[in-house]
Amino acid sequence: MTKKINIETEVEYDSDIKFPYHLNPNIIKMALYIHNAESEQETIQRTEYGLQKFGDKFMAHCMAMLMLPYLMEQGMKSDDYKDYMERKKKKFN
Repeated sequence: MTKKINIETEVEYDSDIKFPYHLNPNIIKMALYIHNAESEQETIQRTEYGLQKFGDKFMAHCMAMLMLPYLMEQGMKSDDYKDYMERKKKKFN
């Protein structure tokens, strides 16, 4: 049974807060909506829905949010990062 989530519901937040576009609560909600899909096919359907409903720029930011953990992991595996951590460890010891 697939749960239906209403992405169009506005998030209640203080209107005085000026969010950067990429941290807009609606972008975060869509990224979570896609992330929580139970199958690859459902992920594709949710992504296509967001693309049709909200457009390219909105979905590009959602995809960036979804890719961030992977990119951080890859960066931490790099030789440059490992060298930096070794230098940092030596500095504090």
